Amino acid sequence: MEYNCTCIDCKQASATWVCDECQELRDKRFKEKKTDTGLKNGDQVVMHTCMEAKNPKYAGKIWTVSSEHEWELCGSMVVMLEGFSGAFASQYLQKLDFTK
Repeated sequence: MEYNCTCIDCKQASATWVCDECQELRDKRFKEKKTDTGLKNGDQVVMHTCMEAKNPKYAGKIWTVSSEHEWELCGSMVVMLEGFSGAFASQYLQKLDFTK
């Protein structure tokens, strides 16, 4: 199912709010894709294989996920990172495991 929001309210609102109808469509698409990486608030991650990961300012930096869970934004699953402006695509984040 392709999702193209035409709701004027959603287009003008911030990325953290959409109308109920659009949210239902996003939730349905998310469940169909099953692309949740399981990242959640407090997880520590590093960026990889993306433009930002090559930037000396971000290369090798450990980030902390600050959103409660992933959500879909413009066709990608994203999370918020402490100290990073805007949402970041989960597919370019590697969760760190310090228990070993």
